Amino acid sequence: GVAPCKIIDIPNGVESARFRLPVSFDLRSRFGMPKGCRVVLSVGRESWGKDYEMGIRAFVRAAGGDPDVYYLILGKGVRKWEHLKAELPEAANVILCEGLHGDELTGAYQQADVFFLPSVKETFPLVVVEAMAAGLPEVVTDVSGSQDAIKDEENGLVVPPGDVEAAASALRRLLDDQSLGKRLGAGNRER
Repeated sequence: GVAPCKIIDIPNGVESARFRLPVSFDLRSRFGMPKGCRVVLSVGRESWGKDYEMGIRAFVRAAGGDPDVYYLILGKGVRKWEHLKAELPEAANVILCEGLHGDELTGAYQQADVFFLPSVKETFPLVVVEAMAAGLPEVVTDVSGSQDAIKDEENGLVVPPGDVEAAASALRRLLDDQSLGKRLGAGNRER
């Protein structure tokens, strides 16, 4: 019963300037990664909806044993996946960290090469918007919230939830094609 002219849609957002300010944190040094390596980043506490198992499996396929590609998962409870790392010899470059905060988290977004959110269920993941503000190209699943922020081929790549092959293919595209990553990252900053 409310007149449409009286309704204002205010989307979730972040302080985008924060993600453009330089920080002294060095992501690769902090986690013992080689200086020139490429980093895929996921951020978010462990929950069944994040589907980090699919994320790890997709990363392993996308990386194809490349020793210069790493997958960093940041969030409370993510060490739950240490057993999967142990089961998959190809997952040696998966790093599980209980979380970073402040400038360290900002630096992680700024210094990663690709943001990846393999969720099967979300409401509105703020981490997607934080990655957008940092100008990261993203691979997200076609779930609520992510699909609202990321438009396929405009500012990221959108894949079906639970689809390891599609996610691996999207990650590989961004790891192989830096110009695509730059275009999608610029689309994120603009959006």
